[in-house]
Amino acid sequence: MHVTVPLTAVQGGARGALARLLGRAPGGLLENERRDEFSELLRRTYSGKEPVFDLALLESTGPDGRRELQDWKGSKVPALLPAYTDDGGHLNPAARLRFARELIGFLAELP
Repeated sequence: MHVTVPLTAVQGGARGALARLLGRAPGGLLENERRDEFSELLRRTYSGKEPVFDLALLESTGPDGRRELQDWKGSKVPALLPAYTDDGGHLNPAARLRFARELIGFLAELP
């Protein structure tokens, strides 16, 4: 089984806005861009061949289906939904429980 790379929240607020205004990437954005590149490679390589648990997709998608995508130089970069974290990098208790349930359901479906 393969798992996509976890994401982090992208710096928001005044600092994030200032970075964008100056043409710089807010904290976390470039890191998530690289993580997404690797996750995409993993999806393409193993999709339909071996199981892939898409943690990155879960982390960037809200319960309502809305995705947390950051615009950067013509690309949409997925990021950890702020509601899923208290510190920008680790899942909060509610998100941990939700994703653990998703993982258990995924594993239960494996042959």
